[in-house]
Amino acid sequence: MVTREVTTDETSGAPTSSAGQATPSRVDPVFIVGSPRSGTSAFAWALAQHKLLVTGPESDFLYYLLKGGPKSPLRQVYLQGVETPAGLKGRWLQSHEVAWDEFASHAGQGFASLFASRTNGSRWIDSSPSNTLVVEDLLLMFPSSRFVHVLRDGRAVVSSMIASSFPVKFASSFTNACETWSLYAAKAHAFCQAHPECSWEVRNEDWSADAEGELRKVFTSLDVDYDDRAEKFLMKKRINSSFDAGAGAEAPATKAAPVKDKSHVWTAWTSRQKRTFLDIAGETMERLGYDQALDHLWRSGVLGYCGVKPIRIELLLDAAFDT
Repeated sequence: MVTREVTTDETSGAPTSSAGQATPSRVDPVFIVGSPRSGTSAFAWALAQHKLLVTGPESDFLYYLLKGGPKSPLRQVYLQGVETPAGLKGRWLQSHEVAWDEFASHAGQGFASLFASRTNGSRWIDSSPSNTLVVEDLLLMFPSSRFVHVLRDGRAVVSSMIASSFPVKFASSFTNACETWSLYAAKAHAFCQAHPECSWEVRNEDWSADAEGELRKVFTSLDVDYDDRAEKFLMKKRINSSFDAGAGAEAPATKAAPVKDKSHVWTAWTSRQKRTFLDIAGETMERLGYDQALDHLWRSGVLGYCGVKPIRIELLLDAAFDT
């Protein structure tokens, strides 16, 4: 087993490793959340063009530590620490009245230090889509972190998932793709609505139209100056980082952004697929403001255009399934 001796710097009093490097002070990560295939990885790598920000392979381990809510591994460790078996005195966590949020925050401090130990002073950006499913507990673990929800039209995401042929559940069927986008997008959006002080929502469609404007907003929220290299990267490259092998300190292999406009590939969906999408993801689309997208599905063959734009998704679904 390799161990690292921790001593104290004689000048500053800060803890140091055996290599003589001061342990980094806490700097909580930036989390890019949202559905897979929404552009989370590309946006993270664009931000990381800034000298004070850095990203790399998606972590995912935080999701496995926190998944399950009250039954998550980290929560179970806490509960074991506060429960006192009959006949024994109170345990340390209980006797010191350590609440769950305090416990989670101090656990997060250790992971924040771990991230910082590999970033040479830059702030870590984590774009693991799985973090979206545990985002509330991530805020408890990393109370000074910042969250950016990258949102993309569900129709484009579902089409991208199916076309990817990745060996994952969301790419295995049209229904799974619809369910994945709806779950992730709704959860990330709800988080941003509940925590506007530390989270921002960026729409893929908006950065395609005004990358500089969207990036300036995010850089300002992160208290760093604007860096135009981020815009150049975002507009010229696309990344499939979740399945790129060996992504490390440098950006993974990128491809030139496709020239041909594929923003309406869902027009090739069958009527059954359109109905499936509306049934599973329609309410989420409406909640997130994609009314025109719903109208497009209405016009493009689910029912045949009748000259009336649907106002409530329930009416649209009822009519669709009556045909």
